[in-house]
Amino acid sequence: MPSDHPPRDSSSSSTREGWLRDFALLLRLRGVDGARIGDALAEVESYCDDSGQEPKEAFGEPVVTRLEAKGSVIPDWRAGNGGPGRKYPRRGARRDE
Repeated sequence: MPSDHPPRDSSSSSTREGWLRDFALLLRLRGVDGARIGDALAEVESYCDDSGQEPKEAFGEPVVTRLEAKGSVIPDWRAGNGGPGRKYPRRGARRDE
């Protein structure tokens, strides 16, 4: 089923929030539990606060963005609860329907 939203370019990961979101999505895809994801996000934020760098500068482009570009991960847009839609990744080859 085609997405109701246009694909987002990788620039969404240029903000700290966007990078952290993409990083969390990647960890979730790998089956990492929520508590460990929270710990990893806190570690990234602490490092960035201490170093003065943004996550993209310190760690590079989020892998989930690269996986989307290859078609290995397909963004599945779902309506937000009183806010904007949210992107949820799912595995699989991209299909144009």
